[in-house]
Amino acid sequence: KAVSYDEKAQEYCPAQKFLCGASESTFSRCMEAIDCKMNYEMRIKHTMGNKKATFMQQMIPHHLNAVNMAKILLKDEYPEVGQESMMMLSSEYLKDEEPDELLDLLLSIINEQNFQIKNMREWLAALDAPLIGEECESSPISETTESPSSKLKNSSA
Repeated sequence: KAVSYDEKAQEYCPAQKFLCGASESTFSRCMEAIDCKMNYEMRIKHTMGNKKATFMQQMIPHHLNAVNMAKILLKDEYPEVGQESMMMLSSEYLKDEEPDELLDLLLSIINEQNFQIKNMREWLAALDAPLIGEECESSPISETTESPSSKLKNSSA
């Protein structure tokens, strides 16, 4: 079962707010949830001597958050764009309109950050390093929740 950061925000990100003054709209709840997820997944132990692995293990959730933020805004601002056509889009997709710089920016973020995530995963494999860093022992949530790596394993099952 997939992890729901929206429903369990107090467990994963206790007393943290990522979108101050936010409404209870779907957009706000989604943004708040993905920011919590990124924050949680970036709390990892630095393995001495492997700065490259630590960098990539933190950048992957950071990049995934950027991709998810772009997708949330894309879905909100361009509801006519279906999931299946999202990756093949450019502003020319919206016929009878001027080129849309926001649409082009969102699509660029999605495509470029996903490409960089793919590269970082390949580099981590080449370094024989785990894709997900080990959870910090001093994490305020480590006693009450599974580690980020076990959550991802469980959510892909």
